[in-house]
Amino acid sequence: MAAAPLSGGAPAATTQPPFQEPAPAAAPTARQAVTGQWSLLGVGEVEVARQTLTGYAPGELAEIVNLMPRQWQERHERSVQASERQASRDEEHSRSDDQASHSDAANELADTLKESMYTEGLVRNLSNVTPSYGNLNLLLTGSAAEGAGKLKFDSDNVARLVQRMSEQAAQKVADRVNAQRRDVWRQWRERRESQCIDNRGGERLVGVYRWVDRLLRVSLKPRGRHLVLAVQLQSPASAWIAEVLAQGPLPLVKPAPLAAFGTADGQGYALVTPTNYQSWGAQYGLTDLPAPPAQQIAISAQITRVTIADRSLLRVPEGYAVASGSATLAMASTTHGLVASVGGTSLNGPAISAPAGLSVTVPAGSATSVSDPALAPPSASASWLSATSFTGADAVIGLTGAIPITVMSDAPLFGLSVELICQRVTLTDPATNSVVDPLLVQWQMQVYNRLLHAWQDQLRAYDADVAARISAASAAQTAAIQRGVLQAQCLALLSATSATNDPQALTGFFDWTCMSWHYDSPLAGTGPRQTDAQAAPVMTEPASARLFRRFLDADLAWVLIPLRVQTQDAALFALQWQARWPAPPVRRVDGAADVPVAQSTVIALEEQRGDEATPGEPRHAWTLRVPLPLIYLQRGDALPRFGSHAPSASREKP
Repeated sequence: MAAAPLSGGAPAATTQPPFQEPAPAAAPTARQAVTGQWSLLGVGEVEVARQTLTGYAPGELAEIVNLMPRQWQERHERSVQASERQASRDEEHSRSDDQASHSDAANELADTLKESMYTEGLVRNLSNVTPSYGNLNLLLTGSAAEGAGKLKFDSDNVARLVQRMSEQAAQKVADRVNAQRRDVWRQWRERRESQCIDNRGGERLVGVYRWVDRLLRVSLKPRGRHLVLAVQLQSPASAWIAEVLAQGPLPLVKPAPLAAFGTADGQGYALVTPTNYQSWGAQYGLTDLPAPPAQQIAISAQITRVTIADRSLLRVPEGYAVASGSATLAMASTTHGLVASVGGTSLNGPAISAPAGLSVTVPAGSATSVSDPALAPPSASASWLSATSFTGADAVIGLTGAIPITVMSDAPLFGLSVELICQRVTLTDPATNSVVDPLLVQWQMQVYNRLLHAWQDQLRAYDADVAARISAASAAQTAAIQRGVLQAQCLALLSATSATNDPQALTGFFDWTCMSWHYDSPLAGTGPRQTDAQAAPVMTEPASARLFRRFLDADLAWVLIPLRVQTQDAALFALQWQARWPAPPVRRVDGAADVPVAQSTVIALEEQRGDEATPGEPRHAWTLRVPLPLIYLQRGDALPRFGSHAPSASREKP
């Protein structure tokens, strides 16, 4: 029988395009299809690493500590404070003593000079003669009482005087320095006695502490020659993570991502529209999103006083322009004039009419009859009202910002009412000839920014919950989880891509205790590094935690599974045709069943069953020194040396 090389694979699932509209998130599925491929790698020498604990050894120097009980600590602190105060006082005293000693030394030298002059008879009368010593210079000030008084100094006299004065000054300086040294040595000795190393069983935990290292003896134990199956799994931890997230009363659901500048030219905000922004906000828990800008707004103003080009009465909001409007002028009397202007558009007032005068009618009289004259009051003045609608030809149409208003009248009572309808401004992109609404774009970016921050907050909370659930599910069993997950996925992949679809039938064909694996994780730090970015933290987690984290982040897992020597024929047949081959009615003498194999696997079986490889050199074991987070107090007080010879106390066992 001939067959193709023994291998198989499951295709990866196709990637769905991202949704551009908010959709309800689905709960994570409990089971996912395994994606990967497998092949018969060949014959390999299987060796298993065994480690044996040989003991513990002192490691590096941890610290020289001085841990005291509370009473000792308080006493020590009080002594330190007292010594500091005493040191400051001593420093002040020494400074004043130095100044006094300096003046005393000068006076002493002068007295010595005077005494020597007396004894040796150098001067007959020393009244008013004052010798002084300053800056290594001898000075004599004053005058002799007698005219015969003379100074008879020669070189010998001067030399003797200088020598004597120098000896006395040196002796005084030496005495003062010795006294200061005695005080300093006494202080340092007291401080050293209070902080010295004491391992005599007192109540003080002081001394030299060292780290503890574990010594492991590692060796490779041969397990013979086996056929090895190589399995490649994509995202090995995804199914296990989905099962962990589905546990509990409420399964975790990853927040639906926004199109974070995933569209062309970074215009992800364009997905937010006035019709769907509330759905996006509800999905991310935002109920206070700003409403979209209105297509049209109305502004109005009422003026009842004289004003000239006043821009504070009427202002068009930003992003809008005047599209239409109307103005109404009113006067109580047409006998007065009125002119008005709104944004450069003039409004005509009424025609001025002359006020009516008082008329007097005198009736005809006679000598016998007299009548009163009749007074006719003036007719009442008429009020005036005029409404004007602005058209496209008026100057006020299209204005933005503050609109000037002018009203002039001598009437005691008048008024102007203006109402303008403003519409959003649209611009045309010269490159694409597309219409752009700046106010709508600004609102879209504002809402999108809120949505993006809300999504990031939910994503951080989701990541924290995922990490907590994974940590709780994998507590103290990270290695067992990796082995179990990889074994289950290998069996699922072999069952889906081989002739045998029963994982239980394939389980007994492999030596799972010798299974080995490694991961291909995404590279870290491939992006550009910012100049002000913080340095990477020091990794202090154990190796098992780092390996489990690589398992969670792995894109690809490579698994090597040795086949059992007793069942490798049946395993090869099960992977190519069916799970069981009917055995002959009469069993063979050696107890093994005849199982047909393909031509592609005959070479591998012959190589595995061929002559044993010549024994090589004996494998030497090596000792592994593993640092532990434990410290111990060494017996002596010897400090470690950094030379070739270390003290015997530092090499002792704990």
